[in-house]
Amino acid sequence: YSKYLNAKGQTRWRVQYQRPDHTGTSKPGFLTKKAAEDWYSDTHGDMRRGKHVSAAAGRVKLGELHDDWMDTKLRAKPSWRERLDQHWRLHVEPEWGHRAVSSITETEVQSWIALLTGVQSPSSIADIVGVLVGVLDVAKDQRRIHENPARGRTLPRREPVDHEYLTHAQVHQLADEVSKYREIVMLLAYTACAGGSWPH
Repeated sequence: YSKYLNAKGQTRWRVQYQRPDHTGTSKPGFLTKKAAEDWYSDTHGDMRRGKHVSAAAGRVKLGELHDDWMDTKLRAKPSWRERLDQHWRLHVEPEWGHRAVSSITETEVQSWIALLTGVQSPSSIADIVGVLVGVLDVAKDQRRIHENPARGRTLPRREPVDHEYLTHAQVHQLADEVSKYREIVMLLAYTACAGGSWPH
């Protein structure tokens, strides 16, 4: 710890320390020696636990990590990868692509989800937010952020779909009306649908 005068002639304290890669650096600007000691104690503890996140690492834009995230989806079906990329281009990138990953907050993400609600279906919102969660997980894995601010956010509930089913009599009536395909109708009604009923 060293004391110095800043450009305004005010006394400040500087912490000199080693990064995890053993290169030397310093952090100035502390009002008191105690504040400098407290900061070093917290930061050094994170370093020993492998949890240290540098300010420079957190300044990377979310959009710069998109390709790294897509690389984790190489085994996914092409149709699913295309859908994820579409969610990224239409919804996630315009809102978050330009943001430094360390600047994104839980409150902002929850507000964004609220804006999507009513515009997108609950299932689509879950997929869209899942893209943001995935890219921010990459940021966490790369030690650019401590925690993923998009993970664990509240999503709109998926409403159960009510199905109406044909009775046995209605199935037979339908089969009679399309007599040319009667066997097909009966086959679909009693083998493709559980319980012997046919949704319509």
